Formats: sequence, structure tokens, C-alpha cells
Amino acid sequence: MSGKQRTFTVVIPTLNEAKNLAELTGRLFRAFDSGGLSGEVIIVDDDSQDGTVELCEELADRFNIRLITRNGERGLATAALFGMRAANGETIVVMDADLSHPPESLPKLVQACNGDTDCGMAVASCYVVGGTLDPSWGRWRHVNSWVATLLARGLTRVADPMSGFFAIRIDVFRRLVNLRPQGYKICLELLVKARQQAVPEIPIHFSDRIHGESKLSVWEQIAFARHLGALYAWKYPVVRELMLFSMVGLSGLAIDLTSFAIALRFSTFALARAAAIWLAMTWNYVWNRRLTFSQLRGQRFWSGYTGFCGACFVGAACNWAVTMCLGTFMGMAPVKFAFCGAVVAMLANFVLCRVWVFASSVDVATGVLENSADQDDRNDQRLAA
Repeated sequence: MSGKQRTFTVVIPTLNEAKNLAELTGRLFRAFDSGGLSGEVIIVDDDSQDGTVELCEELADRFNIRLITRNGERGLATAALFGMRAANGETIVVMDADLSHPPESLPKLVQACNGDTDCGMAVASCYVVGGTLDPSWGRWRHVNSWVATLLARGLTRVADPMSGFFAIRIDVFRRLVNLRPQGYKICLELLVKARQQAVPEIPIHFSDRIHGESKLSVWEQIAFARHLGALYAWKYPVVRELMLFSMVGLSGLAIDLTSFAIALRFSTFALARAAAIWLAMTWNYVWNRRLTFSQLRGQRFWSGYTGFCGACFVGAACNWAVTMCLGTFMGMAPVKFAFCGAVVAMLANFVLCRVWVFASSVDVATGVLENSADQDDRNDQRLAA
């Protein structure tokens, strides 16, 4: 590494990994020495009952190690995040404790993170040129990894976004707010929230564990699916809102038709149609307020409701205009031009709701979310200190 020598922190989440820690620690600090590096190791343990605490106390007599024990909390990603918030180094490296990641690659990873690029992250990958996988990996694990990477392709172009071995500059990490990792994929969370695309990846050999048991389970897979959904919603909020708006609109159509059919039995056609439309609009407003634009629940109900009804009338006018134009000049079948009119009306309603009806508190709501996340970060840092 050129220039000023950088300090760094290696964060290792653990749960019953005592059989691996002694070898991992020795190899890590030999890698420090061979690379001329100055660093510390933070072991974040989820209250293991296999002698991890006693072992770390012994290792701390010889190496620069800190042990942080979390009681009553589980999860690799949150443990890694906890350790990162307690880091003192200028660069943070996260790796697994099961010896699957080669500590000898750490100098290259730190160098890549602090190289000529401005992204401030680097990922160790077995999926780039020069990277290899343990031959004991079965077909199911290959398929599982391939599917997970494919599902994340809309979030990042990194070849191995689920890597558990990566580096990030502490100034980049501290700029991130509202980090909410689930399961075991903290790297993907950081890549998305830091908006990193051109991230250097160094090749490694990924080894299978010798001691202990894998923490990957069905529940972790479910957590990963939920995490993906949350990250896609964070990165593409308009798409998420449009999908929810459309779903609410479809449910409102069912309310409209059902209530209209019922009301026809007790009133005139005009009155039944007006009542059904009003009920459907009210239904749509309530559920869009609760789901599509849920961050704005603090907005006054009636002021938003008036604006929503106005937006619906504008959408209805767009529907009528498009339907009449297509029917008059295009010669389309009635069902087709009615459908086109309905789609235009839905898009018009969505745009008006987003920029007018539910827009008055967007900045306030966003600020509340970010301030809340900042406060959570400060609380975690105080706990880890």
C-alpha cells in the first residue's frame, strides 16, 4: 500500500466457533505482519456456550483482540453491524469465523479498498477470474448461491454481493443511515445503501468449514427474501408505490362493483352509482394512506381525503377523454379503449397522489426516518464502546 499506513479493524461475528478461532486469529495476525499492516480484531459473539469467551481472553494476551458479547440477540448481519460501529480503524474488514475466507488475502482486500477508486469498498469473491470454490460444494449449494446472486442483480452488478468477506472505509460506512440488515447478508445491504456499483473484487478460494455447523437454515433463506424485498423497495420506491397503488385500486374496483350491485336493490341507478364510487374512493384513500404512502400516516385525514377525491376526479376526466378519443378516432373495440382509459386514469391518479395529495409531509417523514436511524446508530455505538 502506498502513502500513509492505514489502520484497520477486522470484525468477526461468531456463534459457537471456538474450534476455529485460535487458527483464524494466528493466521490473521501473520497476515498483518506479512503485509506490514496495523490492525485490531473485534469478535462479536452471540453468547456462545462453547468456551469462546475463555478462548478470547487467552488470545487477548497475545493479540490485539476485543470481545463483544451480545446477550439475547442473534444474527450474523446485525452482529457484523454491531462490530463495525465499534471499530477504531480507518478501514473495516468483515469476515466469517469458520475459516472459509482466507486471512492471507486480507492485505490485498485492504489495498483494493483504499486504492485509486473512490468507492471505498472492496469485496473478496470466489466468482471472479482467479477465484475458486471448495470442491466439496454440492449441487444444491451452487444452485442456491446462483439464484441468490441472480435475485440481487437488480440491486448491484457485483459478482458476489452475498460475500461475507469485504472491506469498507470507515468514512463511507459512517455516512450510511437507516441500515436494517436481515439474516446474514450485510455486504448486500452496504452495497445498496452506499449506492456502490463499480466495486473492486479480489479473487479468493472459498473453503468449506472443518469444525462447527453452518448457520444457513430455512429461516435464514426467508430472512434473505424479506431483505431483498426491503432493499428493492428502498432502491426503487416509486415502483413499489405504483405496485401497491395498483393493488389497492384493484381492491377498490371490487368494492365499487359489489357495493353498486347491492345498492341497486334499494335505490335508483344514479344514486347507487354515486354511492358505490364514493365508497370505493374512500376505501382507496384509506388503504393508500396505510400502505402505499404509509410514511405519511401523521397527515391530517380530511385534508388528504379532499385532495384524494379531487385527484380521482381528474383521473376520471383523463379516463373519459382517452376512452372517447380512442373510440372515436382509432376504431378500437370498446373493451380495449376502456381498458386503456382505465390505465391512464390509474397513472394520473398515482402521479397526483404522489406529488400533491400525499406529498406535503414527504420531507418531514423522510427526515423522521433518517433521524430515527441516526439515533439507533448512536445508541449501538454507545453500547459497543
